[in-house]
Amino acid sequence: MQADDLFRILKSVALPELPSLVETQVQDFLPKQSKSLTTNLIKDVVAVSEPRLLVITGHLYFDYILGRIIQEESIELSKKEFESFSRKLNAIHKKGALDTNFFESLQAINGLRNKFSHDIFFDISSWDPSCIPYVGKHDLRIPRRKYLLRAFNIVVVRLTFFTLALEMPEQKRWLFLEDIPKKP
Repeated sequence: MQADDLFRILKSVALPELPSLVETQVQDFLPKQSKSLTTNLIKDVVAVSEPRLLVITGHLYFDYILGRIIQEESIELSKKEFESFSRKLNAIHKKGALDTNFFESLQAINGLRNKFSHDIFFDISSWDPSCIPYVGKHDLRIPRRKYLLRAFNIVVVRLTFFTLALEMPEQKRWLFLEDIPKKP
């Protein structure tokens, strides 16, 4: 299965089924223990259904991955620049080390993370999922009812993390072998 297939499958899901899709247990198919960064990213993203925690969890993984790309690609950043997700992402993209879908998806996720970080009352149903390139690419129908839109947005965020986790090793072969760093 290609990473992009995940969004094709979402297009076939009936809107009333979206809330149950949020609760789908994918971790049953994943290994109980893994040293693989991408496997653990997927496990952690699946284990969380609260939107704020979901976004922050996935964002943290990709912040780490961006830091590793900067090291692997020998991209020069100041300490202050290195502390900013957005600056890391832009520097990597300017160097041509990420494709456009990947870049735009991470920009959208970072924007969503910022909304959650700066507005304690932010509701994911007020987020526009069309900023994720895969939503437009697959002409996904965005629900209007708030409870369906909430479920749709959670699924889109999850699928975006899955897609990026699956595509990343295709772009950066070393990431396929990347282990979770040992705790000091």
